[in-house]
Amino acid sequence: MNSWDGQSPPTARTYLGKPVVSVKDIIGKTLPNFGPFAKQKKELVAAKKANSDVLGDNSLRVVNRPPFAPNRKIPAVQEVIGRALNAIGTYNDLDNRYKIMYFITTPCSRTCSGNTSSL
Repeated sequence: MNSWDGQSPPTARTYLGKPVVSVKDIIGKTLPNFGPFAKQKKELVAAKKANSDVLGDNSLRVVNRPPFAPNRKIPAVQEVIGRALNAIGTYNDLDNRYKIMYFITTPCSRTCSGNTSSL
């Protein structure tokens, strides 16, 4: 993960697992979708698909990055249970300076069980 820059590599365009044929990839420019251009577009795509090797080795294979290898031991469930118990206290232990007030608007209250406000 140290060499990963946070961006995934570009992937080939597919539709239902099959490669998408683009006119721009064939002739280097786009064509409009009307009139004689639409017919020319369909002919170019059909010719490209007719000449492609559909049973050959798939060139869309994506090389996945290696799986995450943790640098410390992952705790078991039994080790995690009860860790927060020392942070639980009574209401009087709370600091009122950090009290949060909120108001739920009417459109939200319809989806939030009818609550209109809370302190």
